[in-house]
Amino acid sequence: MIGIGLTYSYLSTSEKQEKTNYIFTNGCFNIEIYHETNSIEITGAYPITDVEGLKKDGYKFTIKNNCSKPAIYEINLETKSDPGNSNTLNSEYVRVSLSGDTFDNILTKLSENKKTIASGNNSYEAYNLYTGELDAGKTKEFHLREWLDYEATKEAAGKVYKTSINVVAVSNKDGGIKKEIKTDIDSGKMKGKLTGSASNVKYCITKTNECEPDQDIAIQSGGISLDWQIDNNTSLCTKVDNGITYCSEVIFDTNPPTIPNVLLVDGKIKFEGSTDTEGEVRYFYSLGCTGKYTEGTEVAIDESGKVCVYAQDNAGNKSPEVQRSIDVVAAVTKPAQDSYYCSDTSKHQNDP
Repeated sequence: MIGIGLTYSYLSTSEKQEKTNYIFTNGCFNIEIYHETNSIEITGAYPITDVEGLKKDGYKFTIKNNCSKPAIYEINLETKSDPGNSNTLNSEYVRVSLSGDTFDNILTKLSENKKTIASGNNSYEAYNLYTGELDAGKTKEFHLREWLDYEATKEAAGKVYKTSINVVAVSNKDGGIKKEIKTDIDSGKMKGKLTGSASNVKYCITKTNECEPDQDIAIQSGGISLDWQIDNNTSLCTKVDNGITYCSEVIFDTNPPTIPNVLLVDGKIKFEGSTDTEGEVRYFYSLGCTGKYTEGTEVAIDESGKVCVYAQDNAGNKSPEVQRSIDVVAAVTKPAQDSYYCSDTSKHQNDP
């Protein structure tokens, strides 16, 4: 069990998790939890929207099946607060998000999840957030977030709710959720990878709370690709074959970096000068503009006489790709210059 001791309250109180690593076994089944990040700690909690909740750091952990055969496992959230105590927050006001390396955030009120047996020490109730199957020797990553639901009323003021994660290996159930989707931004488009066969995907876009997907999107090559004017502070919610609704991570940065500068310095081609709203960019170049790109900030001149380059930020946004010719003669005839721009071939691809 991994304790996440949370205190939800309008009062400025909180309880921090004591990190532990346990291994749960059931016959041959063996699940190990590791790679934990800092625990969730909430102080002065107040009701917020789902989009605001998805901005929280939350709690990340990885499980591994150390057995020689596939394992069925459950991820349960157990309550450490006595529901019979008048100071305990009602579970319907606890908003929970769980995502994994193959699926986007599943958002629920804790009370909406199926109750199961609480097996942790000093636990009162347990809610099953996810059931899956893990092949022998494989790992799977998860990200848990919790916050006070947007619809919480004055009834929640001054009350507390403590929880802990419990990952249990089981042998008498199936793998549960089969149809999943994981989305990300790629070249200005929202793309999603599907797990399991699917015949229909619907989507909606929200800036506040989880929305009901109602617009069809085509499935192509086992995934989706949505070309839309992405706004900051939005989440894309999708539903696969009218099953579970998944909501993407909140989109913060949709602005592409500026076009990079290409310079000659000491016989090398260097790339610099691209700026981005998030402050960090990476450069990708193709000598001879062959279409094969390598990441780097400099490269030796080759005989092709030209290079194509673009910049990319951490969110996956790309600058326009540009082609530059390398004026080697200029490098010899202008020794007084430490660096200068390569000549422009006037063939700017997507150059504004």
